Amino acid sequence: MYIDPAWDRAGYEQGKKLWLAHVKKPGAEAAIYRNAARFLEVGDKPLADQALLAGQKARPNEDWSMELSEHYTRVLLGSTIDMTLARQLVDWGEREAVARFLDQCARFNHRGKELAEWAAQIRKGINPDIAPYRQSGHYALQP
Repeated sequence: MYIDPAWDRAGYEQGKKLWLAHVKKPGAEAAIYRNAARFLEVGDKPLADQALLAGQKARPNEDWSMELSEHYTRVLLGSTIDMTLARQLVDWGEREAVARFLDQCARFNHRGKELAEWAAQIRKGINPDIAPYRQSGHYALQP
C-alpha cells in the first residue's frame, strides 16, 4: 500500500513511522526493507534509499540489484537524466544496479544505443567515460 503525502500527510507520516520501526527490528527480513523502501519512496526518496542500503547491509546474501536499479531509475527519471549518481554508484561498486538503470533508460532515450553500450561495459568491469555529458557539475543526458 502506498500513501501519497500530498493527499494524506498524516497517513503517510503514520505509515512511515511504522515501516521505520519494522526496519529497525533485529532480524528483519529482506521483504521488510524492500516494502519499507517502496512505501517511503513516494514521500522521501533519500530515506527509501537508506532503507534499501540498510537491507543490503543486513541481508548481504540477498540479490538487491533489481530493487536498487528500479529505485534509482525512478529517482533519476525526469526531464533530464542526471548521471552523477550513476557515476558515483559505479565507483562504489553498484555496477549491476547501474547497468540495469542504463538498460531501462536506453528504452526511451535518443542515446539508447550508447546507454546500452555503457551498461555492457559496466558489466565487463569497464567504467565508461560519461564526461562528455557533464553540465553544471553534473553528468546529464537529455531524453
